[in-house]
Amino acid sequence: MTSKILFCICLLSSFTAFAQKGLEFGLRFMPQGTGIINQTDFDEGDELNFQTTINFAYGIHAGYNFSDNVGLQTGLLLSQEGQKYVDDLPQPGDNTSELSLSYLQIPLLLKLNSNPHKGAHFVAHLGVQFGILNSVKYYENDVNISDTYAGFLGVDAKEVYKSADLSGVLGLGARYRLTDNLQIGSHLYLTYSVADIEDKDFAILGIPFWGYDRASSHNATAGILIELNYSLGGSDD
Repeated sequence: MTSKILFCICLLSSFTAFAQKGLEFGLRFMPQGTGIINQTDFDEGDELNFQTTINFAYGIHAGYNFSDNVGLQTGLLLSQEGQKYVDDLPQPGDNTSELSLSYLQIPLLLKLNSNPHKGAHFVAHLGVQFGILNSVKYYENDVNISDTYAGFLGVDAKEVYKSADLSGVLGLGARYRLTDNLQIGSHLYLTYSVADIEDKDFAILGIPFWGYDRASSHNATAGILIELNYSLGGSDD
């Protein structure tokens, strides 16, 4: 019995020592402008004009600070991405369409910051995020036609996109101390897919779904990330 108590004390002591080095966790919410970058679509001109597309992302994160100025962050972020289009022929705004992609994003970020003991301090994030595709939806004139589209093709819309995505990430912003343990932050958060998000190998009856000369497509986002962080170790003034 005594040995079990000693073991628990040692375990708690080890956790406390770890936490005081800079373990943190928190919540994230992000309105973001999203887009799908594809040169073939750009070349369509007024038949496929790109519209400003606003979506949202939210989730949780955890991090460990190795020092006052360097740390690592990860977490889970449910991110709605995609692109809206408008057909301006024969009349402007005749038809609208939207491709909506939902991803579970798992970031792995290096965090660099100025003095965290100040009331406000600068923060930069640099790294990658791994995306798992959850769903794909199509809209025509704001009407969800995903089931009709899938039924017409005989395939699920998700099948023509890659199930995973890898993006580069750059974040720049600031955090503000509310208490020794609690901080709120706001950041410009930019991401861009490093590989084609479309499955160019997918074919129906031997015919490539995306054709033979379509350019690669890349997710791109620019968001304002708002975060609430709690540090188990607190900070020393």
